[in-house]
Amino acid sequence: MDLGQTMPQKERCSKKHFLALTLLVGLGCVGLWCSVSDTAVMNMAAFTPSLQRSVMNARGCGGLRGVACSASQVAGNAVKEEQLRKMTQDSGFISALDESGGTSPKTLAAYGVTDKDGGGKVTYKDDDEMMSMVHDLRAKIMMNPMYKEGSIIGAILFEDTINRDVEGMPTTQYLWEKKKVVPFLKSDVGLAPPADGVQMMKDHPGLEDMLDRGLAKGVWGTKQRSQIQAANPEGIKKLVAQQFEFGKRTIAKGMIPILEPEVDINAKDKAAIEDLLLPELQAGLKTLGADDKVIFKLTLPEKANLYKPLMEDPHVVRVVALSGGYDLTESNKRLAQNNGMIASFSRTLREGLRVEQSDEEFTKTLGATLDAVNKASST
Repeated sequence: MDLGQTMPQKERCSKKHFLALTLLVGLGCVGLWCSVSDTAVMNMAAFTPSLQRSVMNARGCGGLRGVACSASQVAGNAVKEEQLRKMTQDSGFISALDESGGTSPKTLAAYGVTDKDGGGKVTYKDDDEMMSMVHDLRAKIMMNPMYKEGSIIGAILFEDTINRDVEGMPTTQYLWEKKKVVPFLKSDVGLAPPADGVQMMKDHPGLEDMLDRGLAKGVWGTKQRSQIQAANPEGIKKLVAQQFEFGKRTIAKGMIPILEPEVDINAKDKAAIEDLLLPELQAGLKTLGADDKVIFKLTLPEKANLYKPLMEDPHVVRVVALSGGYDLTESNKRLAQNNGMIASFSRTLREGLRVEQSDEEFTKTLGATLDAVNKASST
């Protein structure tokens, strides 16, 4: 045997074996690291539903950040799927508790609370105190035993509200865990000046950041409002296009948007506006992805069951009604004429509530309102 030739051959074999072994060990470590990382992400997401969606959005689909990977906005998240089931099937209505700083003075005045110059028995001295009092009113409604599963299925909240607590719990957590009420966030930032018979939503470059804040708080869906004041076809077309554009940005974050193209109840051509609005909404639905979901919040129409075709579209979770300034009696009368529509009232929900009422009187008044609205919704 020639040792001079044999030894180099053995050394070469040994080096090959060493390199192969090193490669196998390295691959095994990478696989283990990936498995542990994914498991950690999954475990964390199980504790925080919004984190699961954040992780999915961070990874994106096809490298597109913010694009939902699931077939629909909520697929794969047990809590969000349960909330979708509730919003689709359960009886009850969506309470609108989303007054902004601009509308809060009217809300409080109707309740019997004014600013220091308003002459009310209960007053506030500045905007901070005003917002605290508005939250106290909202919290009082939420905590009331009449505000419960079976009567209420969702609540639309102003961003200030999701940053506050109810009975020592974050508002959205309280609503879902204590009341089984699905939380929504008012996601528009107000109306633009009137043009072409409509008021569009103001531009909202910070929408995605707002939605991220909402997701971190456990918000399930959003609500975005614009208003139509005249039967102007071009204005209505532009307004609906904007509603769907904002809606698609919301869908991309894994949330369900409530599209609210409100028709002014004082418009002289209200019925004509609604006849123009319906086909635009139907056209907008055709631009959605196959499994994308939306909710419509619409002014109670002049023609009964006008919006029935929307309810039959697979993209539509629910069609809900806004009172738009009608009082409780008129709102419920119109609601009962529209089969399948449920309510999403704000001013009407608070009708008759006063700061000076005893707890018993407050509960009786709120309970009577909820009973009447739900009876009209179930017709």
